[in-house]
Amino acid sequence: MSKYVDIEALGIGPCNRDVFNVPEYADGWNSLYKMLWDAPAADVRPERYAQWRQVSEKAPKYVCTGCQHLFNNREYKYCPFCGAKIVFDVRFPRKKGEENNDNEN
Repeated sequence: MSKYVDIEALGIGPCNRDVFNVPEYADGWNSLYKMLWDAPAADVRPERYAQWRQVSEKAPKYVCTGCQHLFNNREYKYCPFCGAKIVFDVRFPRKKGEENNDNEN
């Protein structure tokens, strides 16, 4: 699995050769620093999570907690409107025979 890192959040920068007794250490660090900054950026988005919340006990209506859209069932693993991954809500237990989609991709 790929790991995406915010390079600016690391707080690193190029190194001055005059700081080290062995200037080649700074050269090695600066080469690594340049390699990180020159690497192509990945187009990633933060993963969002939501839950199905039952709106009414009388009718099978559910709302996505991520975008508040109303659905007649909770069969989706991802909300079709906001794209949030749906996780199991312990307050509304599944009926017998409903599949567990919490650990699926």
